[in-house]
Amino acid sequence: MPWLEVHQLVVAFPTSAGWQKVVDGVSFSVEREETLGLAGESGSGKTLSLMALGALIPPAGRVLGGQVKVDGVDVLAAGEAELRRIRGGVLGFVFQHPALAFNPVLSLGRQVTEAAVLHGVSADDAKVQALELLTLVGLVPPLEFFRAYPHELSGGQIQRAALAAALSGKPQGLVLDEPTSALDPLAQASFVHLLAELAHRFHLALLLASHDLPLIAGLCKKLVVLAAGETVEEGLTPQVLQEPLHPATVFLTGGTGGKADLLPGRVQPAWRSSNNAAFQGEAPPPAQANAGKEGSLKAPGIPVAMGCRFAPRCPWVFARCLQARPALAPVGDGRRVRCFLHHGESNDG
Repeated sequence: MPWLEVHQLVVAFPTSAGWQKVVDGVSFSVEREETLGLAGESGSGKTLSLMALGALIPPAGRVLGGQVKVDGVDVLAAGEAELRRIRGGVLGFVFQHPALAFNPVLSLGRQVTEAAVLHGVSADDAKVQALELLTLVGLVPPLEFFRAYPHELSGGQIQRAALAAALSGKPQGLVLDEPTSALDPLAQASFVHLLAELAHRFHLALLLASHDLPLIAGLCKKLVVLAAGETVEEGLTPQVLQEPLHPATVFLTGGTGGKADLLPGRVQPAWRSSNNAAFQGEAPPPAQANAGKEGSLKAPGIPVAMGCRFAPRCPWVFARCLQARPALAPVGDGRRVRCFLHHGESNDG
């Protein structure tokens, strides 16, 4: 059993037309002290998937399916006591725009000590620990930053303060959502170096969501790619980045082209295989050929009801893509992909 596991997560929000699934089929797992990157464009489901780890989905949203387990706890069925242990005590969270996570009328020190106090550390000991953490993250002299207020810090400093607060409860892992998006290149490089040092020092697992592929490549052993609210590819980071299989990953890594042959590093596509009767005669038409047909999509990004959610944006789409949803299936040692170009399996178990 992995230390952290998300399986077939489904998250929906209410709309005038009913409940809209914005996450539908996200799966990934992390072992202790492992580093995992979640990559995907904006709206792919990264942030909501991270929030689900602490049962932090916004009140309007609802988890409609799937499993979320952290350190042996079924998060979706956990009570408040177990959730308090998870939040801060098992996972330290650093969300995007950390300045919004700090109360502007409370000192930085009070907020950095909060997780430690909530997990049973005395106020005096929590202060000593906070000063040590502020020093470790580079906020020196620590006492000045302990007494400071959030508005007195720069963007890079507030990001480091958020990291110190996340470490206050002595978690087993850090969950970070676009941690360098508001930093300049120099501050980004410094922050990445700091993360690597802290992970090594405290034996932390890292779960990092970002659209910044060089950042993920520098920190994460494994990579999971999300698109249209679901996991579409996973594997070792260098392999996924150098030999992307799913069209969404190809585009994310800068690949272009209109022919399936241009997919780098992929296996012979199933629709061309002479020994695969299910795909014989189904040469993939251009994506535009499906526009306006009954049952096809009217706008990019909205999934076909019965087919592949990425089909409206895929130049390699063919008939089966519009008829069935591909499963997230193994295609090699440690690799899985959700695409009929690489296997014929549908309907995740």
